[in-house]
Amino acid sequence: MTQTHPSPSQVASSEEIDKLIKFTCELVQVKSLDKALHFFLGKTMEFFSPTLTSLVLPNKEEGGFIYRLVIGEAAPLITNLRLSPEEGVVGWVFNHESPLFLSEAELDPRVSPQLSQRLATPLKSVLGVPLRIPTKTIGVIELLKTGAQEPFTSAQLNLLEAMADLTGLMVERIYLQNKLQQQANLDPLTQVYNRSYFEEVLSREIARSQRYNLPLALILLDIKEFKKINEDYGHQAGDNLLKKLAHLLRQQIRKVDSVFRLGGDEFAILLPHTNEEGARLVQQRLEQALAEASNQNKILPIKLTIGLHSASGGEEAGDLFAQADINLFQKRYKDLSPLEGQDELQQLLLPFFEEAIKK
Repeated sequence: MTQTHPSPSQVASSEEIDKLIKFTCELVQVKSLDKALHFFLGKTMEFFSPTLTSLVLPNKEEGGFIYRLVIGEAAPLITNLRLSPEEGVVGWVFNHESPLFLSEAELDPRVSPQLSQRLATPLKSVLGVPLRIPTKTIGVIELLKTGAQEPFTSAQLNLLEAMADLTGLMVERIYLQNKLQQQANLDPLTQVYNRSYFEEVLSREIARSQRYNLPLALILLDIKEFKKINEDYGHQAGDNLLKKLAHLLRQQIRKVDSVFRLGGDEFAILLPHTNEEGARLVQQRLEQALAEASNQNKILPIKLTIGLHSASGGEEAGDLFAQADINLFQKRYKDLSPLEGQDELQQLLLPFFEEAIKK
């Protein structure tokens, strides 16, 4: 028996309605895409008792589909299984954008032969529903029963489709929220993190450093004579320079590190689990990469003023930004000519500047 869609006259049982209400109440508490999809598949195991439940997604690299997330004792048998674009229940559901219920799956030609071959026992029944966001189908949810298990029912297809639609809405909502949050955290010009997010991350990493007594390093840098670059080449050239520098900084750090634009031409690089020696190596790598980019005419020939500080955990980490800022300040004035920056008055005032920064 094959049914592509249950009859509208079928009325869900009170048990199924209760399950859907319970599912909805718990789903809205989930805050991440990964957890939402794992929660959904976990609930299909609880509600429908399949042999396997799978999230199947388009295979962008090779075309067709791939079993990305599979739950059940036999999951290793079909995880990462690849199907052609028209193959199996998955291909039918995705291309028709419609659910499919097979009560006698072993005899149905739409079942993928390679799927059947991988299963240890004969395939009994299949439920397949599209995972949709409002604009398109993004994947397929497939439930399988094998051996002597009772086949699925049309009412279960109704419930599964409703759960999939709710999950699709939640996935889209989480995605949009994450995207908005990410945009709020980014500097619009350079697309690295902005000053407000820097303060949030710095506070979090300092707390982690203090709790676990871990090293934490901060590099502050700015472009020497950036004002003159704007005057000589124009503000558009200055903006392009900032974007290229931000891109270069991102290329030279680890995934756990973060780059921030603090304002103007000033950037920060936060390096968790990094001592002063490690931070110096990062500084050297940045300077070398900048020199190579300048030699290849990929970026205007510039020099950076760099200040860094590393804290080894404990209360010292709380002064991380102040110390790095002081070091940057000192480097900035050290690089000036005696006439510009090393006069007697400056030497007298420097300690007051340092004290002000500390506060």
